[in-house]
This record gives sequence, structure tokens and C-alpha cells, in this order.
Amino acid sequence: MSTKKKSKARLNHRKVHFTQAKKAITSQAGLIPAFSFLNRFGLSGVLDKRINIERGANATFQLSDVIILITTGILAGA
Repeated sequence: MSTKKKSKARLNHRKVHFTQAKKAITSQAGLIPAFSFLNRFGLSGVLDKRINIERGANATFQLSDVIILITTGILAGA
């Protein structure tokens, strides 16, 4: 006779309850830590120093701004 051992994954566990931390949190709140990190890292300055691309006379944004906007879109799930 073989005795089966109960899997630890099947043991009864406590139920998980979720509560809202604050009422004023927005859907973009997860972007704030990402931008804080990018600002501390100095991404704009690094990109401006390392990437040299000629821009037209009527270019509105710096290349670093465009890369940060694309990164924002990716992080936001766009």
C-alpha cells in the first residue's frame, strides 16, 4: 500500500482581502516611480550627450523628449 502525501500547495490558506489605500489615486500612479527613476538617472542628459542627430530648423522636441514620450507610452500600456 502506498500512502499519498498531501501537497502543501493544496493546504487551506487565509483569504486575501484588498482595500483601497487612498481615494485620490489615479490610473497613472504607477508612472510616478518610473519618472522619478528616469530623472534621478538623468536620462535626458545621457541621451543628449550620446546620440547626435541633426534636427530640422522647425523641430519642436529634442530627441531625448521623444524617447521619454515613447517610454511613457510603453509603460502606460498604450
